[in-house]
Amino acid sequence: MKEGVLKREGKVWYIKALTGPMTLDDGSVVNTDGTVKTITGKTIKLADGKDITFQGSVGTLYHKMDDKRGMIVMNNNLMWVWSVLDKPIKLTNGEYVIPDGTVRQTTGRYIDIKDKEFIDFDGNATTMSL
Repeated sequence: MKEGVLKREGKVWYIKALTGPMTLDDGSVVNTDGTVKTITGKTIKLADGKDITFQGSVGTLYHKMDDKRGMIVMNNNLMWVWSVLDKPIKLTNGEYVIPDGTVRQTTGRYIDIKDKEFIDFDGNATTMSL
């Protein structure tokens, strides 16, 4: 997995690597190695294929996602932050991905992102099996 955007079940997700500790809404802290320190002081380790919501609920990768906020995912021993794309994002190739799932290409033409299509920041598109 790379950083980029993914369309899944009608939502466009911005996916980026977790680069440092992140405090969740409930006060728990998620680290880049997948350890989570809860507000009660307990430490848990997210296994590959697990995720945690911003409210601190641990689940299995790709279960019902929080359509408003997103989640933090452990995938191939790397932590990824998935958040709903809420404003246009510019790719390194000059194209823009718009939150409704369209891409404004440098030619001015618009294309729609298909479900399960992932676009990295260089503009390369692939289909993911989710």
